[in-house]
Amino acid sequence: MYESPDQEKPVYEAKGIETVRRDGCPAGVKILQRSLIELFSHGDMSRVKRMVMSTLCKLADGSLPPQDLFFTREYHGPAGYRPGAAAPPNEIAKRIASRDRRAVPRSGERVAWQVCAGPPGAPLVKLARTPEELVADSGLTPHVSYYALRVLLPPLHRCLSLLGVNVFKWWAEVGHTREAVQKQTRGGIARYMWRRRCALCGAPGVQALCAACAGRGGGRTAIAALMTRCSHADTCVASCHMICNSCCGHTYSQCCNNTECPVLWRRLTAQHRFTDVQQLIHNLPEYFHQQIDF
Repeated sequence: MYESPDQEKPVYEAKGIETVRRDGCPAGVKILQRSLIELFSHGDMSRVKRMVMSTLCKLADGSLPPQDLFFTREYHGPAGYRPGAAAPPNEIAKRIASRDRRAVPRSGERVAWQVCAGPPGAPLVKLARTPEELVADSGLTPHVSYYALRVLLPPLHRCLSLLGVNVFKWWAEVGHTREAVQKQTRGGIARYMWRRRCALCGAPGVQALCAACAGRGGGRTAIAALMTRCSHADTCVASCHMICNSCCGHTYSQCCNNTECPVLWRRLTAQHRFTDVQQLIHNLPEYFHQQIDF
């Protein structure tokens, strides 16, 4: 929007769409607003597609900031919902009350939650988890298909479909799948949850590394790439700990559970990424370990 002939940069103003509504998640607001600004600024749909695909890829590989996936709703109290109502704030309040009745949110308080992955066919209201539960359980991951197909893309499709663009095809190009195969490795139930993707190039395959990546340079190229990724993840974890230590004023910052702090989620994401790379390296075949200097 231009307010005067001398104004060089337009101002984005919206009314009635998801960028100004409070019932969505920040990721949906950001992807729609950035897409519209990109479209009106350059008029190039390919730039919009690259930006949307980048966000979808981050969602699929788990690198999207967790705080961008939180929904918030007002809690109306135990008498404010009809019997059987599928309201996440009410479900969360009941779950909290079963553990500690003093921790139940007050009537009128806004409750935040994230829809996490669960068994197929499970009601979404049963998959809502609070930020505190996400901090306590590192195994909880976002429901990727739900966020992509029912949160992020529908508002974008309502706008871009006027130009003949089907954004759901962009999600199909990401190639995300929930297929899993049984693989006898260490790690408890995790041995049943291996994705059919190469850890380096993302190509379909049953093994952790595809034949092309494992055979390139006798496996030395794959080892170098994995060790570099592990080093970068370790550096990111150390940087987050330095920020938290300077904020808290002591070295016990890992005990901080301030879910409103973005550094907390950055630190947890970096720690999970570092752990995943470590587990991937330790589960490689023995002849790979002979080339790694621990």
